[in-house]
Amino acid sequence: MIKKIVSYILLFFCVFLTFFFIFLVEIKWNIREEQLVRYLKNADLTFIMNSYDGIQSELLQNVENYLEAIQIPTDAIEEVLNSEATKEFVGKYLANVFSYLIYQNEDVSITKEDVAHLVEENFSIISDTLQAQGLTLSDEDKSKINAYVLEYGDRVLEFFPTANQILNKLMTQDIVLVNTVTLSDVTTFLRLILSPTFLISVLGILLFLLGTLWFINKGRRCFYFKLYFFGFALLLVVSEILLGTIVKETLMVRLESAETFINYMINEISKHVWIIILFAVVISFVLSRIERKEKKNEKIFTELCENSGEETREKSDEV
Repeated sequence: MIKKIVSYILLFFCVFLTFFFIFLVEIKWNIREEQLVRYLKNADLTFIMNSYDGIQSELLQNVENYLEAIQIPTDAIEEVLNSEATKEFVGKYLANVFSYLIYQNEDVSITKEDVAHLVEENFSIISDTLQAQGLTLSDEDKSKINAYVLEYGDRVLEFFPTANQILNKLMTQDIVLVNTVTLSDVTTFLRLILSPTFLISVLGILLFLLGTLWFINKGRRCFYFKLYFFGFALLLVVSEILLGTIVKETLMVRLESAETFINYMINEISKHVWIIILFAVVISFVLSRIERKEKKNEKIFTELCENSGEETREKSDEV
């Protein structure tokens, strides 16, 4: 009885720790530069052109100020924002910011060479936009824009602050997200739980608990591990439902201007989650089949032993 209670307690903690570990891995996976760039390349970035109340956001104001400073036509802003080059640029910039905020890695700054490359890659977009309006982008205009890029190159950080500058600003403003939880609290917490030491510790505890569950349940391992994978899959399904409904709806309401991007990103994350769910369900099903087969073999073996015993007694009686 005690072993059964201990086994179910171990089972509960194993399911919870597995869910927690997968959750942390998903966060780390989705804030990588490659993932951010992929999300941005497949989404519409025009949401950053508006804030909640229709007033220009600070990011948009910074972008507009820089584009105006280097003489980029205002009419081409939306097209430039959604170009492949800009999305890759923004993805790398956000990845650098997240890397510093969460992992305290090197504070990488945007250089004038980066911006010059970005402008060069967007010349065709600007040219097409102007042509649609009956205007042209001449070589002379391009030379002027490049000249302004070099002229304002030393001031590029005013438009694209480093992660350290952003962090200092956030700490000063102490932005409240929910109740008394601030943005700085969230970044500090993420820095803790996404550190390699913490992840290795969680994985180590999980493997120890799984090993203990395996060791103390000889003969019933398939039963408990079937429940383990099924419970993990069930918890993921519940989380996926919450993510696709309440969480998505809340984010889309609070960040109305970014609802298209949020919807796309959550849908992409959901795909990963459903793959994991399917994998866990398949393993649970396989273990269930193995358990049934073992029970059937055990039953047959028991019947054979009983029959063998009866035959032996009958022979003894005959003698």
